[in-house]
Amino acid sequence: MPSTFAEADTVLQDRIRANPVYLGLLLSLPNRDGTTNEVSAGGYARQIITFGATDGSGVIINDAFAEFGPATASWGKATHLGLFDAVSAGNFIMFGTLSPQFQIQSGDRVRFQVGDLIIGQE
Repeated sequence: MPSTFAEADTVLQDRIRANPVYLGLLLSLPNRDGTTNEVSAGGYARQIITFGATDGSGVIINDAFAEFGPATASWGKATHLGLFDAVSAGNFIMFGTLSPQFQIQSGDRVRFQVGDLIIGQE
């Protein structure tokens, strides 16, 4: 875990901003081994997401819109977001808790506007 804002900025720059990352919707807290309970129902696919430069305080914010769906079946209750290094399979990078958490029904879309996703090292 980085111990200073400068170290956190470096981690975020090197791991998240330097390579393509994909946003995924999770149905539960990820496991310690990195396995996740990611949505897998009809119409679902991870979405590429980009983040702006670090702000010097160990935080980055999404600088692009992301949209999932429309769902062609019920996806369940989204409780967390995950970042991955590939559009499918690949490596799980990190997660965050959704607030509020929400049910996704057939026909729904899930949208994240610019500035909705804030990532920082704890």
